[in-house]
Amino acid sequence: MYRTFYGLHRKPFQLTADPEFLYLSATHKKALSYLRYGVADAGNLVLLTGEVGSGKTTLLKGLLRELEEEVVVAKVMNTRVSGEQLIELICLDFGLDPIGKERTAILHELNTFLIEQYAQGNKCVVVVDEAQNLEVPMLEELRLLSNLESGADKLMQIILCGQPELKQTLGKQALRQFKQRINVTYHLERLSEEETAAYVAHRLEVAGAAVDLFQADAVALIHNYAHGIPRLINKVADRALLYGFVEEQEAIDGPLVETVLADIRKEEGVDAAADGEEEEVARRLSEGGRGGGSMDSRTATLLWNRLQQMETRMEEVAGLQQQIRREVEGLPFHLEEVVRRATQGTAKTVASIWDKSDATGRRLGALEERLLGMAEALEVTGSQWSRTNDKLVPLLEQIHQVLDRHGAMLRRLSSLDLKEDQMLVRLDAVARRLDRLSVEEGEVAGTLPGSPRQGSADKGAARVSPDEEPTTREEVEREEDPLTQLVNPPPKRRGGFFRRR
Repeated sequence: MYRTFYGLHRKPFQLTADPEFLYLSATHKKALSYLRYGVADAGNLVLLTGEVGSGKTTLLKGLLRELEEEVVVAKVMNTRVSGEQLIELICLDFGLDPIGKERTAILHELNTFLIEQYAQGNKCVVVVDEAQNLEVPMLEELRLLSNLESGADKLMQIILCGQPELKQTLGKQALRQFKQRINVTYHLERLSEEETAAYVAHRLEVAGAAVDLFQADAVALIHNYAHGIPRLINKVADRALLYGFVEEQEAIDGPLVETVLADIRKEEGVDAAADGEEEEVARRLSEGGRGGGSMDSRTATLLWNRLQQMETRMEEVAGLQQQIRREVEGLPFHLEEVVRRATQGTAKTVASIWDKSDATGRRLGALEERLLGMAEALEVTGSQWSRTNDKLVPLLEQIHQVLDRHGAMLRRLSSLDLKEDQMLVRLDAVARRLDRLSVEEGEVAGTLPGSPRQGSADKGAARVSPDEEPTTREEVEREEDPLTQLVNPPPKRRGGFFRRR
């Protein structure tokens, strides 16, 4: 209603935790530094406490906005759950699917996820808001999760944010091990009066208004009421802007804030005479008009009542939204319980199938890597074989040429073997011819006069068969001498293997 009147592009004092309006006072700046240290270098448990409305959630959201990309965050904003449901909420915010699985399978899957993120160089952080609602069993679940580690490094860091009652819970004897694991602890203090003024000016500047919209006396009254609690400051300042819009005041002064505080105290049951208070507010609204545009007391009273009804209705709607949100957030767990009871007999089977599927997936991944290696090896072998083939082709051609020459040599050797056989045959004929010549020479010598072998020769001649014709020396000499064939071989024939090409 008042944004256009004061030149605002958004409400500067809304009660939601908007990190864009984060004001870093001395205590908030120190708390943010502690949280940064807890995420970056400290161990695995960080504790942040503060009064109701001190800005813890806004500070956490501001921290999450500035975290680097290698930080994986799981936020748990609903702590009205059981220990098992708390672990499931963490897994769901990490992107896992724990619904329908047993506790051992959920923890195994979470541990595998944390190891994978650690191997990739990422940090896993669990932020639990409204941690004062956590009971001892739920805190023990967080302590057991903090035991997950890889070597000397923790796999997960936990940030607990809650009201001062959280310290009382951690002081119990059953949680002494959990308390010993807390490395960083910080408590948000209240804002001083100077910080309250700077806080109001900062939010007005972010919303687009003038930083001096609230006068000093108005800021002092707001601080005295809120005692440095940012949420209470927002409550009074927002109501003051509404009253200033109704009265058409360009600046929020002390008397206007006093009126707002009186109404708030009346709503809280501090002041009595509600009807008289309404009449007083109606009177001020009637007197606050400009330039004769004032409204009568009845109209102002009706306007004020209407505004009160609207605020009450808005609070009821906000309460209903919160209730619906809690029911919606609890619906998955209710459905999970129903599904678990309905599928109790098959839960183990499904879990084992998922485990086998994961193992099969890992084996398939390893097989794919081996196939890729074999493909690369085959490609290298193919290139090497191509180069070898290029070298083998000319070598084979040379081998073929050598084989051709070897065949020619074998053919020549076979022809030489034939000639050698012919020479042996001729030598045998020569030897027989020589034997016959020697016999004939002896017979001729016996026929000469005075030869002692004449008689015997005659006897020998007488024994010659009448069929054999006598051979004379001239006939012998006229016969072809076999030695001449050896000395003078017949002329070469044209053609054949040695034919000149």
